[in-house]
Amino acid sequence: MRPLVLMAALAAAVVILLLTRGGSQAPDDTPVATTPEGSNYYLLDAQVRQFNAAGEPAYRIRAASSLHFPDESARLTDIRVDYPRDVDRAWTLAADEGRIPAGSRDVRLSGDVTADYNGAGRRDWTITTPWLWIRAEQEQAETDAAIVGNAPGQRVSARGMRLRFGEESLTLRNDVEVRYQP
Repeated sequence: MRPLVLMAALAAAVVILLLTRGGSQAPDDTPVATTPEGSNYYLLDAQVRQFNAAGEPAYRIRAASSLHFPDESARLTDIRVDYPRDVDRAWTLAADEGRIPAGSRDVRLSGDVTADYNGAGRRDWTITTPWLWIRAEQEQAETDAAIVGNAPGQRVSARGMRLRFGEESLTLRNDVEVRYQP
């Protein structure tokens, strides 16, 4: 019976020691990290890769930070999205901010959004717009906002566009103006 009393006394001593030392902090007195109110976790230097049915990379999203909420929505900062078509051709989109609505795989980019195309043997394009949606499941990006596109010898402006990554097509919607420069 004596060993049982000794174990109970030892257990009580450990509980008292933990309570007096403030058991809510880590042993090295490092404060516990918390997420902003309403969020359930965040990631720094986050990266998401999506593969197509053939197992090839479809796109990659990198963000300096990703703040996630219980409804499955997210807010992103300093975003870069790569859509590689093959070794020599790719679209790269970048933005200051982004958000993913609850229950969606679409990403709304905003704040100095750029879309760059680099293609072997083809003109390089840079498109800028204040915001656009990336529709991941449709492999496209679209906006109703004003856009400006620049390529060697060309400048294009329009209101609204749809960019289809898989088909490598760009549709300009309204008020399209093209200027050719020698």
